[in-house]
Amino acid sequence: MGWTKCFTERFGHSQPLVPWVALVLHFSIYFSLAWIMLIKLQGYKANDDAFPSAFRSLGRQKLRASDIISLISIATKLADIIAGFWSSMLAIRFAHVVWKKIRSVRPYDTDKVDKVIRWTTQYYFPPTTMGGRLFSPQAVMIRLCLLLFGLSFIGAPLIEGALDWSSSSQLGEPGAARVATGNPTAQFFRWNWPSSGNMLDRQEIAEAASLASIAWERQTASNASDTTTAGTGLENRRPCRHVTNDTPFPVGSEIHNVTIPCIVVHNITWPTGETPSYIKTILDNSTAVSASNYDPFSAGVDHPGIGVLFDPTNTTLPLPVKFGTKKINIAVIDQPSYPAPFRWSGTMATIIFLSRAYPYAPFLVDPFGYQALNNSIPNREERGHIISVRPGEAGVKPDRTYTYLTVNFTAGVRFSARGRYIKPNVIETDTEDDSDDDIVPDPWVREALYMMSDVMATVAVTNSSEMATWQNLQGYAEALIRYSYLGAWDVLQRQFDPNSTELAVTLLEPRLQANVNVARVLGWFVLNLGFTCTALSLPVLWRDEVERDDHDQSEGGESESRREGKKTGTGTKDKMQDIAELMRTVTAYEAKLEPGAVVRKGEVKGKVKEKEPDSEDDELLPGR
Repeated sequence: MGWTKCFTERFGHSQPLVPWVALVLHFSIYFSLAWIMLIKLQGYKANDDAFPSAFRSLGRQKLRASDIISLISIATKLADIIAGFWSSMLAIRFAHVVWKKIRSVRPYDTDKVDKVIRWTTQYYFPPTTMGGRLFSPQAVMIRLCLLLFGLSFIGAPLIEGALDWSSSSQLGEPGAARVATGNPTAQFFRWNWPSSGNMLDRQEIAEAASLASIAWERQTASNASDTTTAGTGLENRRPCRHVTNDTPFPVGSEIHNVTIPCIVVHNITWPTGETPSYIKTILDNSTAVSASNYDPFSAGVDHPGIGVLFDPTNTTLPLPVKFGTKKINIAVIDQPSYPAPFRWSGTMATIIFLSRAYPYAPFLVDPFGYQALNNSIPNREERGHIISVRPGEAGVKPDRTYTYLTVNFTAGVRFSARGRYIKPNVIETDTEDDSDDDIVPDPWVREALYMMSDVMATVAVTNSSEMATWQNLQGYAEALIRYSYLGAWDVLQRQFDPNSTELAVTLLEPRLQANVNVARVLGWFVLNLGFTCTALSLPVLWRDEVERDDHDQSEGGESESRREGKKTGTGTKDKMQDIAELMRTVTAYEAKLEPGAVVRKGEVKGKVKEKEPDSEDDELLPGR
């Protein structure tokens, strides 16, 4: 009964939807805003000030952070405006309810009017019970609604302060930039010398080591586990990398369909037992494994950690190193032969220089720290021993200690659909598994493997990639081999390869990532939900009006609300009935009733129906 009579009878048939539409619209706004912030805006990457508001990324409109803040502000202001409309409507009803409590006073009595105004002001939050009316249903409802109004109006800072921004990035349009794979300064004619069976210059070896350092320095490692751990060192992620020409591309940009050198180490073993003769042969003559006529294990090299790599079968990669069998051609116009594609998959042997003993402090340099070795290679023939006089270690000892390992690996190149720039000139493949199925032959693979011993010795001395050594012989050997191979391939492609391809690059663009404070958004939502719940006060606020109308209709009269509803109509019959009723009221008033008489709205056929006032809502008309 309450809901229908509250609106339909008090406002007529054409008006009750107006306040309801406002309330529903207010609910829709704050519910939608809270949902968008919690579900859609959380983690949203907006453009920073470097991009215009109309910028489109990946075919979609991208907003700036300032645009989002403006939209939130607009939504909150619109919700406040609609809330103001609803609250003002209820505030008028509050005033009406309060006024009815004291409407029996005469309006022209100044003292009483002043008293009424003071009482009305105190009614909202009176200091006393005011005769027990403080806790009446309507009084409690008015106070509760006013409290909810205030909370909802001051809750805007909650939603506006619930959004934080942090620096982030996002890939932009695919293929927005292009890059050439070849080095514009490459001189293929210089390959005439090594391809004629001669040695490489030491400058290529030094450059290969520097490229390995650039690609694998600790600062560029995308995963802290790249440099392997103790044990076999084969459990962690092992990406492949390639040093390119310097580019202006941001770190994190992607390059598509790129060729990258790749090596997958399947297994490393540290044999026990007697050392094979070929190991001793290479140790005594390490120049045989050098592509630049260098002796990594010579007397002048005094750095533990140096290693060499070679084919123990001496078949696939026979020694000494020969890049080709062609005789050198003096004619400038004669181009060198391009290397044939090659892919290695098998086992090689590596010799590692473990420690160096001295007859003086520090007496022993041992970066690996093993108390016992699986195998120890006798000292080189041309090197002597030292006489130790340290307590407990007196005697004649080798001044150097070596060991060997066997390494099973696959080396070649990968055609990666997507690579990522981890530096402006370093690419890393997206392939992170240990499978070698996608490793294919390439012209510079064989030559890079022949360079391995020289590059390994140089990388070990610099160790700029911070390869771990302590109790980590197998992991160190794997990292040294991988880094050296990729550096060797890079320098050959960079110095000699005449081929170049243009590839597409997707740039990484700066963004501001939205971080939504869920607690603040939910708090703001609850405050507005409480505002919506003020609609539940309507049956209480209009209860006395509905009861009075029902009482009037039971006496044969017509309710004021129904008459007000009729006034909204356009029919002539309704208007004539209103005029006739008004005339009857005027006639009764002019009959000069006795003072104190009450004119009731239910007079019939000119007779005045006298009745003592039984409601404080009756209209008092003073007699003359």
